[in-house]
Amino acid sequence: MKRRYEFLAGATLLCSLLLSGLSPPARADGTASGTTINNTATVDYQVGGVDQTQVSSNTATFLVDNKVDLTVTTIDAAIVSVVPGAVNQVLTFTVTNNGNTTQDYSLAATASAIGAFGETESCDADNVRVFVDTNGNSAYDHGT
Repeated sequence: MKRRYEFLAGATLLCSLLLSGLSPPARADGTASGTTINNTATVDYQVGGVDQTQVSSNTATFLVDNKVDLTVTTIDAAIVSVVPGAVNQVLTFTVTNNGNTTQDYSLAATASAIGAFGETESCDADNVRVFVDTNGNSAYDHGT
């Protein structure tokens, strides 16, 4: 089960924003991390067409590990252009946890020489804010 959260980022001068997560719960292959698994193998076989006594292995016990599998993708259809002094330029990203447990991530804006669409960048963002799209409309709505 995947959980997706959409984020909206606004800044006074925003060139590139890299978001690195939240804490949506998810499952990997249907088994949550921390689950104890007990497994026994059983073999049925024949020798010369004659059924032999079934053989079972010892029980192997293991704990399902924490799978970290996070995807961050832009959902902007095109480059978000800004000019010096522009305010409230919004970039939208979807953060998806494909792992097998709830994860805590820290969201941060990072200046990058290459933008989300492969373009060259030469400016820095300041006053960056991150918002969760609580109504799911993929747009920044003041007050939500």
